[in-house]
Amino acid sequence: MYGKHKHFAEIGLGITPSWVYRPIYSSTERNPIGYKGKIANMYSIQLNYRRQSRKGLFFRPGMHIYNSTDWRDELSPNNVYRVLNQFGNSNWFFIISVGIGKSFGK
Repeated sequence: MYGKHKHFAEIGLGITPSWVYRPIYSSTERNPIGYKGKIANMYSIQLNYRRQSRKGLFFRPGMHIYNSTDWRDELSPNNVYRVLNQFGNSNWFFIISVGIGKSFGK
């Protein structure tokens, strides 16, 4: 976090390894004949603005930017997050977030 008094910028970088399954197709079948697992990495950049009160209450809107060659396999319709935009057929996508909460301690 960078800033003073009530206004802060939060910046973060991350790597999330995950295990994904890819379908295996034969040359004659349209349905997969099996699945092959592999480890895939998702890279992320987090950009947030944070307004913090003296009592510890905060409001934090932000954007999380992701890059993954396997994101279609990693994100399912049941995922908590909703992908709001996909840049064409790119490996980049982003999620908008809003946080409201209370900080404890200093």
